[in-house]
Amino acid sequence: MALQSVSIFKSDNTGSNETITLEPAPPATSTNATIVSAVYGGQLVQVAGDRKSLSFTVLQEVHPLVITLASPNPNDEIVRLAQGQTILASPVISQHSGVSTILIQGK
Repeated sequence: MALQSVSIFKSDNTGSNETITLEPAPPATSTNATIVSAVYGGQLVQVAGDRKSLSFTVLQEVHPLVITLASPNPNDEIVRLAQGQTILASPVISQHSGVSTILIQGK
């Protein structure tokens, strides 16, 4: 397979604290999916107690944020990873698990 272009999400400031939330993808209005773990710049990321959001500090240069998701739902499910109105990724959770990688550039 040939390489494909990807989006890199840029932060205004290295060192800024960012929060990403897990949301249902329309037409769904809720999801039982949760964030199992996340790694950014080789470090574990803080996941909220309800497992629906995560927070991290932006590092200088480009680093991947890798998010592992799980769901008790046996059917495939599309969810959204978002920051406010900005959709960063729309991963599919299949056979109870899924993963998403978001590239983040700190200035």
